[in-house]
Amino acid sequence: MNDSKRVEKNDIVLRVENIVKNFQNGDSIVKAVNGISFSLRQGEMLAVMGSSGSGKSTMLNICGALEEPDSGRIYLNGVYEENYSKEPYATEIRRKNIGFVFQDFNLLWDLSVRENISMPLILAGKREREIKKEVDEVLRQVMLTEKADAAIAELSGGQRQRVAIARAIIARPKILLADEPTGNLDFHTSRDIMELICSLQKRLNQSIIMVTHDPAIASYADRVIYFHDGRRVEGLYENAKSD
Repeated sequence: MNDSKRVEKNDIVLRVENIVKNFQNGDSIVKAVNGISFSLRQGEMLAVMGSSGSGKSTMLNICGALEEPDSGRIYLNGVYEENYSKEPYATEIRRKNIGFVFQDFNLLWDLSVRENISMPLILAGKREREIKKEVDEVLRQVMLTEKADAAIAELSGGQRQRVAIARAIIARPKILLADEPTGNLDFHTSRDIMELICSLQKRLNQSIIMVTHDPAIASYADRVIYFHDGRRVEGLYENAKSD
């Protein structure tokens, strides 16, 4: 990346410093994110909690290079990336470093389970034989081998989220971003999905940022931080680990 500057080496894979993002709402300015800083360690699951409008999803989009902050600094793998959210750099950063899991799955309904999961590898230009091998492996990891050729419409909500998770991790991204990953699921299915995410976190040493409004879901995380009115605030369960 242009104008990158290396900082000290450690186990932090993503660090955001004093991020600000404003939106115009009629004649007024809404401070969606107002000076937020935090870091994500290698292999850590970090939960972000807050009420609706607290800025947590906007912050997740900034971490995923989907939205550009008005100001602040973003470090990826210890390197300050000035162009983190600017195209064409943002697309390359997402492709090489970030996987996404959304509440509404964001699957391609015209494609089969296997075809959905294959998409990141196809876009990366991998060979067909290599794609099949890697997809077979991740299907096994998310326990969907028997559904490989099924249509998305034939799946339950939990199975669809497993497909979304498989697609997110197939390219082995450094960072997995999950926005309310159990928001459309019932209690028992939510528990199954979180147990799957936790098992993949340990098996792959996966670094995860998860936005949730549910304390039960946040309890699966290694650490919880809280947003309120666009700022990071001290929460009841936030532990003393320093960033």
